Amino acid sequence: MIENNEVKITLGEGMEVLKIVNKLGLKDDIYNAIETSITLNNRKESKFTDLRRLIINEVGLEEYKNLSEDEKKEITEKIFIENKDFKEEFEKVNIECNRELAKVGFNVMYDLMTRLPQAEKEVYKCLAKIYGKTAKEIELQELDETIEQIKKIGQSKTVMGLFKSATRWKK
Repeated sequence: MIENNEVKITLGEGMEVLKIVNKLGLKDDIYNAIETSITLNNRKESKFTDLRRLIINEVGLEEYKNLSEDEKKEITEKIFIENKDFKEEFEKVNIECNRELAKVGFNVMYDLMTRLPQAEKEVYKCLAKIYGKTAKEIELQELDETIEQIKKIGQSKTVMGLFKSATRWKK
């Protein structure tokens, strides 16, 4: 279901998505992608935390709380000029993590797309239900539209929450 231009997955739709994931044998791929994404995002967040600490050391905690985004950017630039090694490490971590996150997303999407024919009818039915179309309309739409729809489902808060919960249960 689409609500405020965001994909919201109902329980029934979520069950359809899970059936397809299981039928296509994607559970471990998705689990590994989520684990990797969490690790990479934690690594990036650690660098942003280090930057926040440097900004707070520069201006003080109370002043930091009152800074606008533009003021934070200005101070960040000053810190980067004064701490070239930190800047290089900060940028390196962000570039590496973004590259790896893109690779993870591509690999999951590629695996999904190459396995879709194994669950063709189920996919048409599921997408039709979520996007308020008929299965025939889904079958006849352009491939890039279908890929975007699948990406939106995978990135929806509901599905991400479901898969993240499942990774915690697997441990």
